[in-house]
Amino acid sequence: MTTHLTIPALHVDGVPKKAIARRLDIDVRTVRKYMRRFEVGDTALERVAVPRKLDPFKELIEQKVIAGLTAVQIHQDLQELPNFDASYPTVQREVKALRREDPVVYCRMRFLPGEEAQIDFGEIGKLLVDGQLRKVYLFAMTLCFSRMAYYELVLDQTVPSFLGAIRRGFEYFGGVPARLKPDNLRSAVIIDRLGQRYYQDDFFRFCRHYGTVPDAARIRTPTDKARVERDIGYAKTSCFNVSVRRQPHLPLAALIPQNQPPGPFLGGEVWRYRS
Repeated sequence: MTTHLTIPALHVDGVPKKAIARRLDIDVRTVRKYMRRFEVGDTALERVAVPRKLDPFKELIEQKVIAGLTAVQIHQDLQELPNFDASYPTVQREVKALRREDPVVYCRMRFLPGEEAQIDFGEIGKLLVDGQLRKVYLFAMTLCFSRMAYYELVLDQTVPSFLGAIRRGFEYFGGVPARLKPDNLRSAVIIDRLGQRYYQDDFFRFCRHYGTVPDAARIRTPTDKARVERDIGYAKTSCFNVSVRRQPHLPLAALIPQNQPPGPFLGGEVWRYRS
């Protein structure tokens, strides 16, 4: 219970003003002040406005925030002004409060069974392959409706490796999705000097052969293929990053489960991981 409520409560109980002051460890004049306020019916808590160091510069700070200056730049400019003695953290908090942005709103994407599969590569790191350090990539294909995923380790992202991994993914799923959404890698999408995108010839003929429609994600828009992005991140973090980080020269074969035979030779040794 706060002081301004405790004083009248004790007074109603018959406690003398000096005893109230001793009990609450305050001056008796403070007790008298609160008692006079309650006698006239004023029960509101009195709040004293505490001046802030940045109050004289608030309008100037707002202008600089609108102009796009950072907290560091604003603090440097204010240090050149007379009577300014606020610290950088104080300015930083003020700038952060003024720069509150509306959260980015995303539309939840919903898919029908077999409507779309998203595909992507993620780099695992360098591993020993036939006695040599080679970059190893994780290919992932995720069905958007069921989140069922197919994984495959490859040594490159060339067209033969890319198309072969997709084909084996179709075989694993036992069907072909109506739409295939790859990233903008060169094995799937070619971007000319004017910034226009075209599908790579072999990839386009591959999609036409299997009766699926290519629909590449927009450039620098990972939300277009968020499901496979999430699967790539999960697989790298949970299955590979710890092993590769602890053993930089780990043989590639050490990542393959004992009961998982290596896949076919196609542009490099390929091992398959299936969810």
